[in-house]
Amino acid sequence: IVEPSETPSEPVCFVAGLPLGIPMNILLHNFSKNDISRFRIKTDYPDRSSVLFCPRESEFKKIAAQTYRLLCKVLVQADNIWSDSARVHFGCVLKSQQFTDAMPSLVISCTRSLCIPVAESPFTNKQATMEIPIQPVQAKASC
Repeated sequence: IVEPSETPSEPVCFVAGLPLGIPMNILLHNFSKNDISRFRIKTDYPDRSSVLFCPRESEFKKIAAQTYRLLCKVLVQADNIWSDSARVHFGCVLKSQQFTDAMPSLVISCTRSLCIPVAESPFTNKQATMEIPIQPVQAKASC
């Protein structure tokens, strides 16, 4: 994950119940066209729920043989207001071959057995991940 390059010190505030787009810039090495179709960004929320985000095919740009750049906005949503900020964890994964395409393609619930972690570089086994502090807030009424 190229960007965001580090965890922000201040939480990202947004209106509870409305989606927020977190901009991501991700370099994918040793990826085939089939791998691109299986690529997802797994979002883990503080309540231990997880969601898979499926980027659009048009958001992947081939920049070299088996190397792609993904520029997208990952959707984050919280239906409740939190008293404190909490960290949301993002991880790059490939959906398993056993995963059915009959499930909704943009955002779906995820379990560990359906996701194969993607390494952060060709030289490590560490999963490509990052965390961002977020805080859903109440919408202000206007006249």
